[in-house]
Amino acid sequence: MKNNIMAVAIAIGLVGLVAIGWAGGYTDAHDYGFSLGTEDPYRVQWEVLLTGVMALLGGLMAYRGATQPFRHSLEVEAAAYLSQQAHVEVFISMTDQNTEFGTKFLREYREGTIGPITDVAKLAAKGMGEFPPILATSVNVEIKRKAFTGLYAVAYMGEPRPELLNNVRVNVVAFLDMLRKYTR
Repeated sequence: MKNNIMAVAIAIGLVGLVAIGWAGGYTDAHDYGFSLGTEDPYRVQWEVLLTGVMALLGGLMAYRGATQPFRHSLEVEAAAYLSQQAHVEVFISMTDQNTEFGTKFLREYREGTIGPITDVAKLAAKGMGEFPPILATSVNVEIKRKAFTGLYAVAYMGEPRPELLNNVRVNVVAFLDMLRKYTR
């Protein structure tokens, strides 16, 4: 997505330069800016402008076509890795205070029954496995590290710590959102 925004920004900048050039030519030509049939040297040469716009569109299409295989492989890797995160999804469901399922487990957790949440956190941390190299940007690795270390901390704590659990949940949600961003 970031690369697409950069390409569009460049195209808009080039169109802006063409527009500035046209405005300058129009000003210099006084009343001949919109004259299509005259041979005045300052007339707007619409065929050149149209050719420039078409070249920009062709460049954008060529860029999108050239990056399509990479974007596709990125999406496939992210979807495959996301499909392996079932225990992470269960951890999110168990710690969701907006559902009946989550409130049940959170109430038991606050009362001292930490076993179910810590067991799922252990499975989720183990299930995170090896991060696909194609997704391994510095930002993504940091998001995964925070989620993994948080799940590991929840998995091996001996007493209820609701504030830690909430922080870990935020990091795990960020991890899943990062993966889903690539699969859209």
